[in-house]
Amino acid sequence: MNKIFERIIDLESDLNKLIEDVSLGLEACPNNKEEIEHELISASRAVGRVFNLNKENFQYEE
Repeated sequence: MNKIFERIIDLESDLNKLIEDVSLGLEACPNNKEEIEHELISASRAVGRVFNLNKENFQYEE
């Protein structure tokens, strides 16, 4: 087993907190808030895809 799963969970948690902070205005982004939110959401989706790809590494293990 590799550590990708637990590291991805940490990344997802940090990304979700950052998305929320930007959305709520806790992180000041007066010039490009929407773009930053969009990129963070895209990053979260990419991390989710890595999680699913990593699952394939263990599908055929017995």
